[in-house]
Amino acid sequence: MYANGIVAVGDISNNHNSFYQKSKSKIYYHTFIEALDLKPTNTNNAFFLAQGLVAALKKTAPKNCAASIIPHAPYTVTAGLFELIKKYPGNKVISIHNQESKAENEFFKNKKRNTSRFFVSIGNDLRHVKSTGQNSVCYSLPYLKNIKSVLLVHNTFTSKNDLTYILNQKPDINFCLCPSANLYIEKVLPQINMLAKSGANICIGTDSYASNKNLSVLEEIKPFQKILNQFL
Repeated sequence: MYANGIVAVGDISNNHNSFYQKSKSKIYYHTFIEALDLKPTNTNNAFFLAQGLVAALKKTAPKNCAASIIPHAPYTVTAGLFELIKKYPGNKVISIHNQESKAENEFFKNKKRNTSRFFVSIGNDLRHVKSTGQNSVCYSLPYLKNIKSVLLVHNTFTSKNDLTYILNQKPDINFCLCPSANLYIEKVLPQINMLAKSGANICIGTDSYASNKNLSVLEEIKPFQKILNQFL
C-alpha cells in the first residue's frame, strides 16, 4: 500500500492480527473495531470485546492507535448494541456495511423465508429484527444520526429512494464504494452516476484481500472511469 502511494488507511478490524504491523508502519491508520452481537443476549459481551481490542491497539501501536467502535451491518447488530456504539465517546467517525447484498434489503422489507435462512446460517437468530417494509438503511441510519462522520460502505443496492432518505436524514454522510469487491461478491456495481448527480460525498475503498486481488485506490477507480468522466 505504501509503495502505491497510500499514506492513510481506514481499516475495519474484528481482531488484533493487524495491530503489530500498524505499530511498525509509516502509514497512518484509523482502525474501525467492528462489533456484532447477532443475539440480544450477547450485546454487553460484544461491546466489552470491542473495548478490549481498542485497549490492545493502544498498547501495541501507541503511535497509530486512533480507533472507533463500529456496527458491522444492520442485520448483525441489535438495537441495544447500536445504542452502546452511539454513546461511545471515541466515535467521532464510524463505518457500517450498507446494502451490500440484495438479500439484506429483502429481509428488512418482508423477511422472506429464503433470505431468513441465509441470516440464520451465519448465526443470527433474527428475533431482534422487525420487518419494516423498507430497505435496511431505514433501520440502521436513525441510530447513527448523532455521530459526526459516517461512512456507508458498499451501497451496492442503494436505490434512488434510499439515497433521498439518507441525504434528508444526514446530508453530510459519506458513501464508500469498493467496486472490485462488489463485482467479486455480487457481480454488480453501485449506481455511482446516481450518487454523483445527487452531489453526495463519495469515497473509494479497496475492501480486503478476501475479495480483492490488490489494494490500490487507482485500480478501484477504473471500473467507474467511463461513468465518472461525464461529471468531471
